[in-house]
Amino acid sequence: MLGERGLLKDKQMMPFVQEIKKRVATTGPSALDRAISFDEYETLQQVTKLFERALNYNEIKVALVESIDAEDPLRRKADSAVPGEPAVHFWNL
Repeated sequence: MLGERGLLKDKQMMPFVQEIKKRVATTGPSALDRAISFDEYETLQQVTKLFERALNYNEIKVALVESIDAEDPLRRKADSAVPGEPAVHFWNL
């Protein structure tokens, strides 16, 4: 199906497919279940201040992929986020 849709040539798709194949091989079909029982965004928002203190950071921002402009360099990193595995990007200002 991926080939029919032209997705096998997508440079972001193949690493994702390979990772899922590895997970299925080790954990079985449950590796395909991407549902989580909590709101990741809300959870990360709630622990931001704790992370800032623990890591001695001045500011931590949590953003939804949809809120990042398509031309923003961070969008590529954000597009790698999947349920249960948020994308993380750090920089020093």
